[in-house]
Amino acid sequence: MLRYLARCGVALGDAVEMLEKEPFGGPLRVRFAGQVHTIGRELADAMRVELRA
Repeated sequence: MLRYLARCGVALGDAVEMLEKEPFGGPLRVRFAGQVHTIGRELADAMRVELRA
């Protein structure tokens, strides 16, 4: 998973913005590294997220 994220230009500590969540366990559309990506639930569940105000 870390290799995949690295290929997408994401590093530990980078900001991720959730844009859209498909229903019934579908994928998420997120923005990181200045680009919009679609990621599966397995990857999303493995990511630790810290909310920033």
